[in-house]
Amino acid sequence: MYVLTGEQWNRAGPHLHVACNSVFGRSMADTKKVFETLLFILHTGMQWDYLPKNFPPKSTVHDELKR
Repeated sequence: MYVLTGEQWNRAGPHLHVACNSVFGRSMADTKKVFETLLFILHTGMQWDYLPKNFPPKSTVHDELKR
């Protein structure tokens, strides 16, 4: 997993969507983890269906990408 340093996140975080909204009673996703997952997918070219289990759900990440 691509992990941002504190400095990198301090620079990128304010420009991203404030939070992954809670929908249908689900808990909110960690915006930093969602962004790191997007970076991982872009870096590796991995398909959404093969995203490892230690990442946020692919539907959550994909929804945030669309926003």
